[in-house]
Amino acid sequence: MDVELLNAAFENFTKASKSPESYYEGLQGKVGYLTAELEKKNRELNEALEDAARNKRHYVIITLSSVVDSAALLRGKIDG
Repeated sequence: MDVELLNAAFENFTKASKSPESYYEGLQGKVGYLTAELEKKNRELNEALEDAARNKRHYVIITLSSVVDSAALLRGKIDG
């Protein structure tokens, strides 16, 4: 009877010791997944920021060209 009780206690201990290991492995998997997702989102954000900077430069160039053209037209009307 004592042997059966000891075997049951040992089985319970074995099950309990495997539970944290499984939990830890699950956490490692989640951390790996979240790290990959974060890296992906950071790449996407950097690409979006680069696109915004390119668009801003393009807009400034177009605006300056328009100002120069308008100034030339006004100069022609004033001089003309």
